[in-house]
Amino acid sequence: LHEFNPEPVLSKLAEIQPDVIAVPGDLFENHEFGENLDKEVLAAANVKLLNNSSVQIKNFLFGGVPSKQITGKIDSDFLKRFSNMAGYKVLLCHHPEYYPKLRNYSIHLFLSGHCLGGQIRICGRGVFATGQGLFPRYHHGVYEGRLVVSAGCSNTASIPRWGNEPEVVVVRFVAD
Repeated sequence: LHEFNPEPVLSKLAEIQPDVIAVPGDLFENHEFGENLDKEVLAAANVKLLNNSSVQIKNFLFGGVPSKQITGKIDSDFLKRFSNMAGYKVLLCHHPEYYPKLRNYSIHLFLSGHCLGGQIRICGRGVFATGQGLFPRYHHGVYEGRLVVSAGCSNTASIPRWGNEPEVVVVRFVAD
C-alpha cells in the first residue's frame, strides 16, 4: 500500500478548471485518498464537496450522492428534488451498484467509480468489486448509455491491480 497525498492533484485541478467538484466515498477513507482527504484540503483547493447537494456549473446541474456508509441510506428526498430541477443533470454517485435504484430518476448522466474496475481483470472483465462481489455487473465502462464507471487511478488496496490499468476519465459535453 502507498499513501496518496491529494493536495497537489487537487490544487493542479483547481488551476486548470476553477469548478472542481467531488463526492465523498467511504467515510473519506476511500482508496483514492486514504486518511489524507479532509475538508480543509478540499477548501484550500477550492473543491466543492457534493454530499446530497447540487451545484450549477455553466449550463449543467451536478449533484452528488455519497457512500451509504456516510449517511446510512440513499437520500431519496435529495434525489427527487435534484431530478425535478430543470436542465441537464449529472449525478456523481460514488458507488456504481446504486445505479439500479437510481436509474428511474430523471437524471441524464451518472458518473461513478469505487470498484476500481474490478481490481483484478481477466479478459476485460472485473473479477471482484466491493459492494458487488464476484464478477460485478458495473465494473468499468459505459452502461445503458448513461452510467460511466471509472476504474480510477489508485492502487492503495491490499490486493494489487492486475490486468487493470489505472485511468482518469474525461467527459466532454458538446453542444448540439
